[in-house]
Amino acid sequence: VFLQSSTDLEISLKIKNSGEFYDFYNKLLDDYGQYIKQKKLSVVTKEYFLGHRYLWGESEIKVIGRTSGAVELDNKDYELIEELVKDCRIGILDLGKKLSLSPSSIIYKLRNLQKKKIIIGHNLILNLEVLGFNLFRVGILLSDLSKKDLVINFLFENKNVVKINELIGERDLEFDCVFRTVGELDKFLEK
Repeated sequence: VFLQSSTDLEISLKIKNSGEFYDFYNKLLDDYGQYIKQKKLSVVTKEYFLGHRYLWGESEIKVIGRTSGAVELDNKDYELIEELVKDCRIGILDLGKKLSLSPSSIIYKLRNLQKKKIIIGHNLILNLEVLGFNLFRVGILLSDLSKKDLVINFLFENKNVVKINELIGERDLEFDCVFRTVGELDKFLEK
């Protein structure tokens, strides 16, 4: 993500283990380390997806993070997830053909993935600029960590906040919000 802040570039990774991260990190430094002035690392421990409430009101909050462990999946489950990542609107019949499974097997697998909380929703990506909006990311370092839930609840109440991340690292929280102008963002931050 390219940013208009003191940071020029932010890279977000979803990884299976620390080795996978270090392989990427070491390759990045080997190839581009000479161009990197400063690095800041954070671990996202919990994500709250709040939806586009600034456009159409309330939506269900989706939460990822702090689970009790990994869930076993078979190869067809992984293939199904891979196809959905490519196109989450693909039909059951088309999925069945691609995976050589019956429609009832696809439906069973989808329900099972939802039941196990592997699939918790589908993401709508909007071209905010065309709609006259801007996306802002705000990082927060709390002076009192015991107030984190209070801040998160305040953010839940604002329809312009679309995502909240709990972090370990330089910041305790970060949130994405959508406003038409920087002035609107400034008024919100004053609250």
